[in-house]
Amino acid sequence: MTVEKSSAEIVEADRFSGIAMVALGEEVIHKRRDGPDSADQNNHVDGRFRVGSLAKQFTAVASMQMIEAEKLRPRADSDQSGS
Repeated sequence: MTVEKSSAEIVEADRFSGIAMVALGEEVIHKRRDGPDSADQNNHVDGRFRVGSLAKQFTAVASMQMIEAEKLRPRADSDQSGS
């Protein structure tokens, strides 16, 4: 199944509205927009997104992964130097 066919099926089942991009290394091999981004505006593949607090979840996961890999050491007092 191709990326195009797979994404079309998800959209037709009304399970996705947004932008999908697939890259292989530096090359973008699939870029598509589907559905509205709000009640009055269509998605655009080169549009801007208002992600709000969504980025906090990614930061939390990345921080925990770095702590587990011992690349980041949490401190009780953030005013202390990192020694």
